[in-house]
Amino acid sequence: MISRKLFSATLGILLALLWSVPTLAQLGTAGISGLVSDTNGAAIPNSRVIVKNKATGQTRETTASG
Repeated sequence: MISRKLFSATLGILLALLWSVPTLAQLGTAGISGLVSDTNGAAIPNSRVIVKNKATGQTRETTASG
């Protein structure tokens, strides 16, 4: 009977761990990198960059380093 309880407890812990892994993938941050340039390909220093999430409408703004 003890081995059945141990098996059940172990199985429960393993299932909990397996189900928690996908939720960890949804945490964190993202990044964008690139070059702000004019039509001739020259870098434009101190450019204002605005990024918008189409799904939520949320925006982030920064100044590109140059």
